[in-house]
Amino acid sequence: MFLFKKKKISIAFSFGEECVRFVSVEMTESGVQVSDYATIELAGIVDADGMIIDDAKFVERLREFSSSRKIGISNIVVPDSCAVFFHTHVAKMPKREMNDIILDHLKTYCEAHDLSAIGEYVCEYDIINETQFGYDLHVTLAQKSIVMHIARLFKQAGIEIHNAETAHHAVAKTCVGMGNGSGFVAVSVGNKKTTVAIIHGEHLVSHDIVSVGTESIVEAVEHRLRISQGEAQKIIARHGVMLSHPDKTVLSDINQALYPITEAIDRQIVGILEKKYKGFGERFSIKKIVVYGMGLSVRGLVDYLGRSARLPAVALDVWADSGILRAPIMNLPASDVPAYAEALSAALAYLKK
Repeated sequence: MFLFKKKKISIAFSFGEECVRFVSVEMTESGVQVSDYATIELAGIVDADGMIIDDAKFVERLREFSSSRKIGISNIVVPDSCAVFFHTHVAKMPKREMNDIILDHLKTYCEAHDLSAIGEYVCEYDIINETQFGYDLHVTLAQKSIVMHIARLFKQAGIEIHNAETAHHAVAKTCVGMGNGSGFVAVSVGNKKTTVAIIHGEHLVSHDIVSVGTESIVEAVEHRLRISQGEAQKIIARHGVMLSHPDKTVLSDINQALYPITEAIDRQIVGILEKKYKGFGERFSIKKIVVYGMGLSVRGLVDYLGRSARLPAVALDVWADSGILRAPIMNLPASDVPAYAEALSAALAYLKK
């Protein structure tokens, strides 16, 4: 969680596909207000995974952007693609603190699986099961060199970074309690990639990334009908992914294009469903799918994912799910909210403190 001194304003940057998104949120007497937001287009500077590939140009563009806004301190949501996710089991040991046992175990785990030394990572772990013998963990390791490098570039642009976390952790910590005691599947559909995670409260308990996004749907229609990309986009806008289309093979191709996403959802649900969750006497259960990201612009995609997984599916409501009680003053158009979900999640999480 981002740690701040008490203020009434929270700023966050998140990395997207060939861009960086900025949002500034503040608490006013009349409610929560998005005081500023922007997308910095960085094609050729930030790649499709959200990773910086041209340091000098990145600093130059960020400095130009921040100078007019006088941004001094901010927080970043780093892309999930820069992190390593895995499950492991840690045995309990007498007369030792849990955190020390876990860190020692992770050192050994990294050595055994040809990962960098644990000291080279920023580590966050979630206990998803506790028994009398030990702990089942879901571990997130973000390379410290990458996170520190991003922070250095921001500092060169005149912006001090206080804290950083991965995208799904930012969303998870914003949506505490939205599962009503159960887990939920968070699906972030981008243009080129989709991340799928199972979340319970503040805990990320499972995670996967697949190389499928909205562009895959367009390509499926484009290739099947042998039409231009623009024409394919118009068909998707008109028919979406659930409604009938005169050529049934088009829907078949769309289903095939989206299969890696639905398969990733099913695989994680099956893998985690029977685990007991720490602090709960009941079986871990998953009640819904929550979708966010650019994929929300595709008609029917939320319903499609829900039907495929046989679970209720909803679009992420960043405002309501963040637990903000007062009605927000929406300076951010509703159509743009999906693109800013991660940055908004990180910013709103602070306002709940």
